[in-house]
Amino acid sequence: GGVLRPQGKPIREILRQMARAVALLAASLLGSVSAFAPAGAPALLRHHGLQGRPGFTNTSPLAPASNSRRAPWRASGMLSLKAVEADATGAVLSALQKGDAAALQAAAAGHEAQVVAAGAVSLVILLSLLSSVTGEGDKPATPYPNNNQYDYRTADAYFAARPGLVARRTAELLFKSGSFGLSLLVDQLTGKIDDNMQKRAETLTTLLTQLGPTFIKIGQSLSIRTDLMPPTYIRALQQLQDQVPAFPTEQALFTIEAELGAPAETLFSGISGSKPIAAASLGQVYRATVASGERKGTQVAVKVQRPEITEQVALDMHLIRKACPLFKLATEYPGDAEGLVDDWGVGFVNELNYEEEALNGGFFNDAIKKTPLRDVVFAPEVLPGLTNRRVLTTEWVEGDRLERSSAADVSGLCSIAMNSYLTMMLETGKLHCDPHPGNLLRTPEGKLCILDWGLVQTLPSDLRDSFIEHIAHLTAKDYARVPSDLVKLGFVPEGKEDEILKTDAVEVLTSVYTQL
Repeated sequence: GGVLRPQGKPIREILRQMARAVALLAASLLGSVSAFAPAGAPALLRHHGLQGRPGFTNTSPLAPASNSRRAPWRASGMLSLKAVEADATGAVLSALQKGDAAALQAAAAGHEAQVVAAGAVSLVILLSLLSSVTGEGDKPATPYPNNNQYDYRTADAYFAARPGLVARRTAELLFKSGSFGLSLLVDQLTGKIDDNMQKRAETLTTLLTQLGPTFIKIGQSLSIRTDLMPPTYIRALQQLQDQVPAFPTEQALFTIEAELGAPAETLFSGISGSKPIAAASLGQVYRATVASGERKGTQVAVKVQRPEITEQVALDMHLIRKACPLFKLATEYPGDAEGLVDDWGVGFVNELNYEEEALNGGFFNDAIKKTPLRDVVFAPEVLPGLTNRRVLTTEWVEGDRLERSSAADVSGLCSIAMNSYLTMMLETGKLHCDPHPGNLLRTPEGKLCILDWGLVQTLPSDLRDSFIEHIAHLTAKDYARVPSDLVKLGFVPEGKEDEILKTDAVEVLTSVYTQL
């Protein structure tokens, strides 16, 4: 977490960097236009089976306007632009290329101009991807052939053989997000970042929902990063924790039958025709009753994965990783951005295997029974016979989210949660990495139930030892050794130890740990 912390930068500076990233992305993509060969467009369209479809022509979709004085670029075929839209597109793109802030502010003053500019940039990326095609080549069957384990190399090979798929998703992402990015840039130029923050936060939440599971997951992660995001954004993004649109129940029933080998109605009563009680980024949950077998009559929660989500997540992770060089260029980020994406990708893709999630929850219950916490915290019991890679069935747990509990309960449960997480970190070595409020329930008996064990990180023994040493140094008030501890734990870059002692970080950490 420390790697991503903005190190005291004001929110204006963070948003300025975000806006700059959007501008650099657009400008760098536009620079590739000169490499396009209009004569090669028909071959590319034939290659992807696009020629002859509505909206596609035999000419380059983006070419210099030959007889128009109204815009430096004219879109042909892919987008049908009115004259005024072409004017707006040309003005925005020209301002981006020249770095003319005043011109950009004027050109992007209207919503239509923002959308058109985003569409134009999407076109450029689309063409760039299509222009790199050299032949069919081998086509891997899945992005992650090694038992669905995240691997950016196999994903690269998979999507290199499917440039049309990549191009469509890239165009969709840029078209939908371009308006938001440009709005941030205009806010920066006009000094209205604070005035428009609530509106932008709501727009971002809606945008992430529209972009799909990967970006909803990113939003959920950001919603608990009070060190990284301002309170206005935190409040808006928290809606993604339990207010994600559901997919049709018919698709869920089909998945249950495909995974468990029997119609859902024969396995569970009360599930057919019902609505999910919760929908999340990767799946949704139904309340049902086991219809037969040893656990007949047991109230259960049935979590069903979203259809075709593996390829969608793999494609988004592929594109995010490819965008890392631009991110580093725009923000001057000194770290390994690709490495961070890969680390996150490993955990994220593992979440798609509900069998692993079942094992993780069971491991926690077995481990916690050996500690003094055994009577106050637990994970829902899994029903193995009704669980598979894409369907997870657990006992139904009655409870309320922490924020709906009394202040006294919240204080006690937070202490239990903190001690539970320390137990995971220091003893069991398997850490639940998705502790947002929607995954922490207070039961009627006052116990803490930790839900959603898909995102779990295994901690190496040397890292656990370093953390134990760190806590020992804090409690012993051996502050001189704390900076080197933080370097070992990866929270502080090597060589920055002296800067830690100049801040109040050590005192804050000491206060936190002594209250546990």
